[in-house]
Amino acid sequence: MQLILAIPVLIALVFSTAFALLRLAGVSVHVADPVTAGAIAALAGMLGAIVPLREQGDALAIVKSALLGTVVHLLVSTVLTVAAVAAHVVNGRGQFLFWAVAGYWISIFTLIWLARRIVTAKTLKAQH
Repeated sequence: MQLILAIPVLIALVFSTAFALLRLAGVSVHVADPVTAGAIAALAGMLGAIVPLREQGDALAIVKSALLGTVVHLLVSTVLTVAAVAAHVVNGRGQFLFWAVAGYWISIFTLIWLARRIVTAKTLKAQH
């Protein structure tokens, strides 16, 4: 279960580094944009990771549940992003969409890495 924390930690690390570099370069960044996009991506990634983590079957069942986890991730990301723009938490025409896309890809790659680790561990366990 501690692997699920890799998603928000990685997003926070990448976003804080990007935020600092953009500020050093003199680019005006609204703090709400990366914070909201990071929270959405982290939540979507963790919800998507719950599906393969809960699977107790063989490696094929874990791969199928990981595919379902990526669909959950996509749906949660889309719904929360639209909700944040509709609620006027962030500006839908500003930098937020770039932060949201970056957060989506970071979290989906981390989710796939997590699923791969689970399948590899299950396969090695079955061989011994």
